[in-house]
Amino acid sequence: CRVAAARGCAIGSVHGRSAEEWSAAIDDARVFGELDQYLTPTGPVPKTKGTWECRGTKSNWKVSMPQDVAKCRRTEVEFLNGLVASTGAVCGEPTPINAALTAAIKRITAGELRPEAANL
Repeated sequence: CRVAAARGCAIGSVHGRSAEEWSAAIDDARVFGELDQYLTPTGPVPKTKGTWECRGTKSNWKVSMPQDVAKCRRTEVEFLNGLVASTGAVCGEPTPINAALTAAIKRITAGELRPEAANL
């Protein structure tokens, strides 16, 4: 959110929470905790169509990139996280997680690193 804001982009809500909240979570442990609790399911995750849109399910976390990695396919990491990292560098907004994720996925794609929990 900070990179987009630095570029002058208008940012809507994400999962019903404002961009300002998501940006604040970077520096404020209380806000981070509130957002984490907001997204954490309180019971079994429903198995119905459209659950990725439901508040508090976290059921949308297996997006296309992990599927591509698992199937040894080329990923879009450079066009997503890589773009955020490079744009952040130009804007003066640090994006260490996007940069690290981009580097790790590139190494996995090149066969230099195995996609396993130990390499997180």
